[in-house]
Amino acid sequence: MTTFALITEGITDQIMIEYILNGLIKDEVFINPIHPPRDANNDCKVAKGKFSNWESVIQFLKSQEILTAIQNTNSDFVVIQIDTDMGEHKNFGLDLHDENRKYKPILTIVEECIEKLKSSLHPEFPPSELERLLFAIPVLSTECWIFSLHDTTHKHTDKTINKCENRLQRHLEKKDKNLTKEYNFYRDICRDFRKQKNIQAVAQRTPCLQHFVNQVNAACPSF
Repeated sequence: MTTFALITEGITDQIMIEYILNGLIKDEVFINPIHPPRDANNDCKVAKGKFSNWESVIQFLKSQEILTAIQNTNSDFVVIQIDTDMGEHKNFGLDLHDENRKYKPILTIVEECIEKLKSSLHPEFPPSELERLLFAIPVLSTECWIFSLHDTTHKHTDKTINKCENRLQRHLEKKDKNLTKEYNFYRDICRDFRKQKNIQAVAQRTPCLQHFVNQVNAACPSF
């Protein structure tokens, strides 16, 4: 069995990551969603008055909680997911554009985001444990990966990274579905990520997903 702890923006991101991990790894996979936590009904357990988003992911990495996660969850790996659409917010500090105000190449954004997240880790985070961290960095959002899953003609480039959620919404409307930010709805629209052939097909057209797939394959080479 291979075990993964998940640190994500929300529970809708978690179900997509879970399907991808199960689709890539032939061994039995156990998922431990530690941020945000979920209850037995797959409802978010974030305390009333609080919320989970990209800022909470960064705050989690800065806090003592990341040390507890790496030491006490009995997980082989910790997957950290964060969207990059808010990268240029002052609290994120990730430059998405070059000096000409054009989007940087997707993989440049991914790599710079990973370095930004690593630099956010608690000062006492053991360098020896960095190899247990896997980074899922959609550019610009999780919906970009899901849209590529549903539209097999879509090529995810620096020219098409914008408005993925709107594209996905329009695509789903053709099937009489309305995009809803709920766990069960995302479980349905991400379902095809359970098959390795689908993941590979989407990754070939989606460099930021391919980057995550490469990390998983390198971490679990025997599976």
